[in-house]
Amino acid sequence: MSIVIALDRTEYAEIVAEHGFDQAVRRNTDEIHVITAVDHNLDVEPALAWLAETTAELVDAFHSHGRTLVH
Repeated sequence: MSIVIALDRTEYAEIVAEHGFDQAVRRNTDEIHVITAVDHNLDVEPALAWLAETTAELVDAFHSHGRTLVH
């Protein structure tokens, strides 16, 4: 089973991400996909950097290395 955590880059995104990781661990999912949307191709790299920064501590805290994919 996989879980998708969609983040909108607002002030609530970290809370949503933490809840998503918690649910993924509780349900013993195989994959955790973390995504966000961008308006333009030029926004992709900054969005991916933000996602990596936002999820790095959660990946460590929830021991989800190797099953977390950031899109």
